[in-house]
Amino acid sequence: MRRSKSITSITALLAIAFLPQSYAAETTMTREEAVAAYHARFDQQFNEIHARLVDAKERATAAKIKSIVLAADIALKDFDDEIAIISNTLKDPNAPVDTAVGYAIEEIGEIQWNVSTIETNFTKIATIKCVKSGKVKSIKEVSPKCPKGYKLKK
Repeated sequence: MRRSKSITSITALLAIAFLPQSYAAETTMTREEAVAAYHARFDQQFNEIHARLVDAKERATAAKIKSIVLAADIALKDFDDEIAIISNTLKDPNAPVDTAVGYAIEEIGEIQWNVSTIETNFTKIATIKCVKSGKVKSIKEVSPKCPKGYKLKK
């Protein structure tokens, strides 16, 4: 977790350092105009990414694929935490809007990668049958393994 936060911080700082020149013009905007420009640029993207994550979690829950549900829960928590940080930055009248822009750019890249990985895992789902004392259990998972005491049915 510490490594993830360090990478996040470094990425955000690099994103801020290398923002497109169009954001240099934001220094002449009022803070309210800069916040409005931020919302116009990022809100729709965040909403779409969040919807994809929730959809993946719902599909995994319906299919009872625990590993994907867990991955989606972790991604949603991280997403919500980062959005809270960005929102707090935008609410703070002394914080530069460029900081929120840097966080947003970094978060969009990170969460899109997470969503793509989660969605790709749906194509890797396999089903195996496990046996214990004549009892057959069907396991449907990304990397299925028989529960303790069960053996793979051939």
